[in-house]
Amino acid sequence: MFTKVPFKHVPTRGDYLWGFTFLLWALFSLWLWKQYRLAPKDPAQDPAFHYLLSALSQGMAALFGLIFTVSLVAAQLTSRYSHRLLKHIFSFYTITYIGLFIVAIILPLLFLPSPNPWKVKLCLSLGALALLLLIPYFRYFLDRLTPRSLLETLFQESFKRLRAKNRIDQIESIQAIDLSLIHIWRCRRRREC
Repeated sequence: MFTKVPFKHVPTRGDYLWGFTFLLWALFSLWLWKQYRLAPKDPAQDPAFHYLLSALSQGMAALFGLIFTVSLVAAQLTSRYSHRLLKHIFSFYTITYIGLFIVAIILPLLFLPSPNPWKVKLCLSLGALALLLLIPYFRYFLDRLTPRSLLETLFQESFKRLRAKNRIDQIESIQAIDLSLIHIWRCRRRREC
């Protein structure tokens, strides 16, 4: 009956932004590892390494709290479109980004007892990656908050369930799409959205 999902992924400027961000991070990491010399006489005794690792961990933890608190608040404010929005927003990419931030917070703390130049460079490189990915993450996150994105996801889910011939879920998904479309139509008609 159904052969393919009608929505195909078309590369957008946001996709190119992810690639540009990773390229910028790779160039920064190469510069950091080649040019930046961190070689004191005794790395374990140098207080600068301890301070740098501690400050990096604290800064990343503060950013983690701010970024994901703002994300949760924005998701709650836009959950008026559908109760399924939180599942839709916290996708694989968001969870991966949260994991990257957690690693960037914990790794400097693990390296604190015995710092050396390699460990410091690794932590700086991971911190730079987490910071550079902020722009594509927020672009992706804001796109996921739009009703268009939610409707596309609900449509794809209902299309998959139609193919599986699961009648109860099929009716619920179609009702969710209908209610969301009606809400958006009324909202735009009144110019409240």
